[in-house]
Amino acid sequence: MRNYHHLGIPTTEKREGEVHLKHLKIYVSGYKESLYHIGTFNGFVRMRVAR
Repeated sequence: MRNYHHLGIPTTEKREGEVHLKHLKIYVSGYKESLYHIGTFNGFVRMRVAR
């Protein structure tokens, strides 16, 4: 069984307090402040989708 960890919402808007994750080539915000760990991310994103 998998446990819920977080939810990331893609956006093209720059947000106050963004943090650059250089190794992932994205900017993230809101994760730590959100009760349910919901955050936004933007930038160059290359993801693998689990099947």
